[in-house]
Amino acid sequence: MPFLYANFIDVLSKALSKNIEIEIILPRNISLKIKKCINSSKKNLKLIETHEDIEFSLFLSATNMAFGLFKDDGYYDQNRLLIANDENSLIWAENLFENFKKEN
Repeated sequence: MPFLYANFIDVLSKALSKNIEIEIILPRNISLKIKKCINSSKKNLKLIETHEDIEFSLFLSATNMAFGLFKDDGYYDQNRLLIANDENSLIWAENLFENFKKEN
């Protein structure tokens, strides 16, 4: 998500210790900060760096997706959040993630 909870690194580290596969696309400056906080050499973590600002947020798991947008001023708009768990939404979110990953 485009905002950071205090326990984000702990949650991420715990998921990695359970060998959960995690891929994250982040701006380079944020990716570098995460690498400093966790063992980024874990094989089940893939940090994909982009040099451009990302204008949306996307969380995707095997059962849920959340898609959010930013305001024109660059701040995250918590009122523009789409959450879904149906198969079509998950396919759409995975296609968006894969296409964005290819372009970066």
